[in-house]
Amino acid sequence: MPTAAVRNPVAELAGYASSWECLSDWLRCLDLRLRRQILDQPHAPDSDPFSSFAGLVITDEEISRLLPSSTNAARQMDGDRTEQQKLEHALAELQNEVQLRQGAALRAGVDLALPCLAELFGLTAFEEQCLIICLAPELDRKYEKLYAYIQDDANRTKPGVDLVLNLLCGSQTEKLNARSAFDPHAPLFKFKLIQIDLVADGQKPLLSRAIKLDDRVVNFLLGHNQLDARLDRLAQKVLPQEGDAESIDGHELYQRVLEFVEGHFPKQSSVGRNLVLHLHGPENLDKRLVVDALCHKLALPLLVGDVEAMKAGQLPFGQAMWLLAREAALQGAVLCLENADCLLAEPEKHRLELNALMEAATAFSRLTFIFASRPWQPQGGASKSLFLSVAVSRPFSAISRGAGRLTAAPSSTSINECSTLAMRPSSSCF
Repeated sequence: MPTAAVRNPVAELAGYASSWECLSDWLRCLDLRLRRQILDQPHAPDSDPFSSFAGLVITDEEISRLLPSSTNAARQMDGDRTEQQKLEHALAELQNEVQLRQGAALRAGVDLALPCLAELFGLTAFEEQCLIICLAPELDRKYEKLYAYIQDDANRTKPGVDLVLNLLCGSQTEKLNARSAFDPHAPLFKFKLIQIDLVADGQKPLLSRAIKLDDRVVNFLLGHNQLDARLDRLAQKVLPQEGDAESIDGHELYQRVLEFVEGHFPKQSSVGRNLVLHLHGPENLDKRLVVDALCHKLALPLLVGDVEAMKAGQLPFGQAMWLLAREAALQGAVLCLENADCLLAEPEKHRLELNALMEAATAFSRLTFIFASRPWQPQGGASKSLFLSVAVSRPFSAISRGAGRLTAAPSSTSINECSTLAMRPSSSCF
């Protein structure tokens, strides 16, 4: 008698259809973690002496109302286990299901914001869950009460570092190792995905500091991909139009730039350094023709930043430049910096701004163009990227064969040698 086929429930799991489906399940995991943490909290007496202080004191009964699904999930488990064991089992099963469905969605080509962000900035699984913990109160104010209750302070509605470690780590050794995720040079803070209020918490021990998700990161996770509001009047996103490439397709400068870029980023699995191309020449040259045509050819958006406006803006130049370069990464766009002469006219005077420009560009942008009328060689940060000077001698409308030339800066490798280099791009670029 033939053996009946055994159903594999794992194989039947469908991938997520949207980022929100995935985030919703990660929030369910967070609810289970919170319920597990609350089991370790002291409970108020059965008679409620705090009823007259509603809104100031958070009671056990109110917490139970805020986490009904977590309790129900635990009660459905085998009655031989303690509630703590039930929660552990339910959490492990749900996490496994989320990871399987997330993997299936990615294999099917569905864009999921959380794994995209993790790949873009090199986040660990622990750091991904930090984002979820910080995202929760941005979506539902119940988490403010839950965080305040667990942290035993009605004013602490944002998650503290101690709370994050308690929710995500199973032992003191794990907590000690996980503290490195909150180092200023770790991805969460280096790329400003999460913020600490240094004014309020700067003098507190690390465990007592509250953390908050950057507003632009919140919007990215929720699928709202407008430019960072802090870049208003400083930058714009451009989608190259049909015909941009055809308009200068025969010009040697465009062909040389295109050939070099395609050689530097030959395939999705390539590795190497970011590329910065400095286009310099007379001010009447429309350098955007080459860049617009290149972006159309590569099917990539273009993020154009005004260096002069950033220098004169309200934000410190370094902060504005960092936000702009990070936005290029989030948009999967080529970065183009116009009006750089305001810095390059006196490079020694503006050394700090130029260093900030190069540091931000090489930290985030796979491909950056800098427009100016004069040549320039960066003094710092060049080792993190390949910097090339592109000199153009006449307007593109009058370009003839050989009028434009692509030359490597003296401190860089020659073009033929560099063209064999490439870098591993992010999932959203090249």
